[in-house]
Amino acid sequence: MRYVVLTIKYDIMVNYKGIEVKSKNVLVVNMNEGNRQSAPGRLELVRTFLNTWRIPNQTRVLTEFLLTQEDVERFQTEHFPHLTRTVARDTVIQLRSDLRETIAPGKGDISELNSWLRLYPFVARIGYSRTESESEVCYQPIEEQRDLCAELLVIVVQAIERKMWSRLKACPDCRLVFYDYTKNVSKVWCGMLANGPQGRACGSIAKVRHWRKQHQTKKDNR
Repeated sequence: MRYVVLTIKYDIMVNYKGIEVKSKNVLVVNMNEGNRQSAPGRLELVRTFLNTWRIPNQTRVLTEFLLTQEDVERFQTEHFPHLTRTVARDTVIQLRSDLRETIAPGKGDISELNSWLRLYPFVARIGYSRTESESEVCYQPIEEQRDLCAELLVIVVQAIERKMWSRLKACPDCRLVFYDYTKNVSKVWCGMLANGPQGRACGSIAKVRHWRKQHQTKKDNR
């Protein structure tokens, strides 16, 4: 059994010996099949949102999962059931595109998200952390603008503040968005192994391609 333990300071320790570390000051995330790429806490909602556009392993074709306004509303109902306001599909798709741009290989300028914050200003509140007695700043959308985009942006801003956003990455091959739990934030591919029927060993495939290219270059130079 493999676990990643996130401390309250968001340091990362990987336990390979099957020992489950339990403490009131840590969050234990099971890193089995379904959770190898999942993000901690509510950031997983953003990762799920970003993965409504990707290249499924079954087809290897760019696929849009939010084709209609009804698809957007269905996503909202499933993941944010407390919301009553709806937002136009074009706006949702643009937000997804801009968020993906900040985590793409090479990464865009995250300050570009400031234009979204001007559209969706927040209310900042001071509260207490659940895991420690220190105070923390919490953000809430203005009630009149509380919709899907506002809720997603709140999570993104909190992830940036907590130094977690840089760990959200998009695989350069299948475009799947995953959370990088490595200590030095060095993971590039979604995975080296398929880990299930919907998985894809993009890292291994890339290494094989690189080896073949080098091998062919050596043959051509003989």
